[in-house]
Amino acid sequence: MERFLEPLSKYLASRGVEPNHLTVAGLLASAFSGALYHFGEQPLAGVVLAVSGLCDLLDGNLARTQGKQTPFGAFLDSTVDRYSDMFVLFGILSYGFGRGDWLLFWVTVFALMGSVMVSYTRARAECIIERCDVGLMERPERVVVLILFSLIGRVFWGVLLIAIFANITALHRIYHTYKVLKEKDVGLS
Repeated sequence: MERFLEPLSKYLASRGVEPNHLTVAGLLASAFSGALYHFGEQPLAGVVLAVSGLCDLLDGNLARTQGKQTPFGAFLDSTVDRYSDMFVLFGILSYGFGRGDWLLFWVTVFALMGSVMVSYTRARAECIIERCDVGLMERPERVVVLILFSLIGRVFWGVLLIAIFANITALHRIYHTYKVLKEKDVGLS
């Protein structure tokens, strides 16, 4: 994927676009996507979410292309990703609430919990073990699932998949961390 993004990254760099500009543009697109979900505009919200996802892919690639990778840039990107997730899922949550669609509302609550916990379990685990990138529902996968189901007007099914598999991923990371620490014979209490 990186090599396909490189020409676009070089073009953006030649126009003075900085990696953090794309990070912020992705955040704004996610906020707009969340607003569209709130109003029930699923296919359009999916398109705007795809724009946000493209910005998220490009910011890191642009940083590498320009030789501008920094610890703060990585921190900002990761933090903005969490806000982006929340804007989108809160948009769906408020749509469900406003319509009295309690199934969509509660499934979205669990999708939100799983999305946060996927990131948290990795970050926390990597403070005590070397790597914890196991599982199948990281942010890129969650975004793709939401985009695809939104484009066909079936956002509920996308959110349901995220709710199930993001929480399974978080639990898998807890177990993986336990297993690695047990193998190292480190205190587990």
